Amino acid sequence: MFVKTFKKNYHLQLLLLIIVPLLLWIPIFTNPPKMISSDFDMPIYQTIYNLLSLYPLLSSIIAFFLIYFQAIILNSIFSYNQLSSKTSFFPAFIYLLILSSDKNIMTLNPIIISNTFVIIALYFIFKSYDKRDGADEIFNSALLISLSSLTYSPSIFFILWIWLSFIAYKNYNEKIAEVLNPF
Repeated sequence: MFVKTFKKNYHLQLLLLIIVPLLLWIPIFTNPPKMISSDFDMPIYQTIYNLLSLYPLLSSIIAFFLIYFQAIILNSIFSYNQLSSKTSFFPAFIYLLILSSDKNIMTLNPIIISNTFVIIALYFIFKSYDKRDGADEIFNSALLISLSSLTYSPSIFFILWIWLSFIAYKNYNEKIAEVLNPF
């Protein structure tokens, strides 16, 4: 029944996408946790931590909006690339549920900020396959991954993902060239 809701009833999906995350975050808004600091913090997050660590409610509100923004972008990636139907918010809803499942991380932390950059980079990688010359999109992705690594250091490993995208993009363009010009 729940999955049927996300297949057919568009208005109920929107209502669920607004109400359920707010209900999950109400305990956090009433009693916000402290911001998380780790050994992997990088300069961007350290600056944010220094500015907002005294304001746990504000950091939780910002975290909520960042997660919500990430869910909407992820859903648009799914629908644009025909991984889900255009009228379904199921990917966004699942993402919101997963990131709202642990009360200890429902505040601003380096991974949430880093995820924002990585998801937007994912958008640009998928967009590069639709263009004849996708170098601009791949550059944007690499720039976003570097910003992500300035927030949370382990995300530097996503640069390998960019290089693998170059390889896949090259193979994709060669296949198209073979189909268009068989001789």
